[in-house]
Amino acid sequence: MTATTTGKRAAIYVRVSSEEQVQGYSLAAQERAAADSCARHGWDVVRVYRDEGRSARTDDLRRRPSFAQLMADAETGLVDVVVVHKLDRFARNRRIAFESLDRLGRARVGFISISEDMDYSTAQGQLMLTMLVGMGQFYSDNLAFETKKGKGERKRQGLYNGLLPFGTTKGSDGIPVLDTEARWCDVTTRQETARADGLALAFDLAAAGKTDREIAQALNLAGYRTTGNRGQNPFTKDTVRVILQNRFYLGELPDGAGGWLPGKHDGMVDPAVFDRAQTQRAANTRRPRRTAGSSQPWALSGLAVCGTCGRAFVANSRTGGRRSLRCSGRIQGTGCDEPSFYEDVTDVQLADIVGRFAVPAAEQERLVNRWRRAQSRAVDTAAARIAIRRKLETAPRSLLGRRP
Repeated sequence: MTATTTGKRAAIYVRVSSEEQVQGYSLAAQERAAADSCARHGWDVVRVYRDEGRSARTDDLRRRPSFAQLMADAETGLVDVVVVHKLDRFARNRRIAFESLDRLGRARVGFISISEDMDYSTAQGQLMLTMLVGMGQFYSDNLAFETKKGKGERKRQGLYNGLLPFGTTKGSDGIPVLDTEARWCDVTTRQETARADGLALAFDLAAAGKTDREIAQALNLAGYRTTGNRGQNPFTKDTVRVILQNRFYLGELPDGAGGWLPGKHDGMVDPAVFDRAQTQRAANTRRPRRTAGSSQPWALSGLAVCGTCGRAFVANSRTGGRRSLRCSGRIQGTGCDEPSFYEDVTDVQLADIVGRFAVPAAEQERLVNRWRRAQSRAVDTAAARIAIRRKLETAPRSLLGRRP
């Protein structure tokens, strides 16, 4: 493809799923090819959007945060063209592909796929797009079917599917065993420990009546971190709960219907300790809880984050008529020690800041004009719908396929 326009603001999108990471499908290679293409066209790369370990088959864009941000920025007018290395990096789901490309078209943002040498703005590009997206979804659907079939066969053989739970690893024969390799350092004793020791610590504390939050704090202080495709992160009460309820540690496998069946691997936790842990956890959940003094949500819920750990602040129950705000990381037991503060104090401070906030006149005019254009498009669409409805109402019955 030859360039016809220079000075465009280009956005590069790269993606790799968890399986492709294992296969060595490089994000850097995708980005390098897209950057070279932009250089040949004379376009300025304003931002690179990366989704690592994300599948393009899902129709839930919340699972592809960088893709969702790319679409929002394109519709806001921050970019002129989107460049991808290959169409299946953009989407394998047919509906998502068509809807996303339609959104780009309405925002007057171009789309370039390097491998397919495709420009979506042309009629030929749209025809090729239809075929390629269909093939991409066929490949994805077929891969999902074969993967499901393979997992079912492994389950029938008593073999585990997916990422191994905390404290375990694959043995020489592929069967899960306890991970006894010393690789973690206790922050207090400076002694190296194994994940298997952390697993035993979690169940022993649970059997002794400790709460999930207290167990998370103990694991974090001992230097342990979670395992899995989300990286090594501090434990929370939620990640601890998943571990303590997992009957995999008794030598069992999920049957896919909410039950469990015997696996080929041996039990890794004493059944008596496992049962005591469940009994103590059930007793902990029956403890009376404080109820919130008001169901009214905090105005900044989901927006305010802790300056120490980056987790969200949440509103706690009222104490003496005043509601306090606490870091969710501290509540989860991740080790954050940021103190709580009162909601009313924060509201007064924010009201003062907002009261002094002013939008420049030029920016006000731009925002008002953008709003007017959006309203105009909405009115045009509504008018078109009314016109079509009237035509349908006045059309002869024979054209509408009605029976006499």
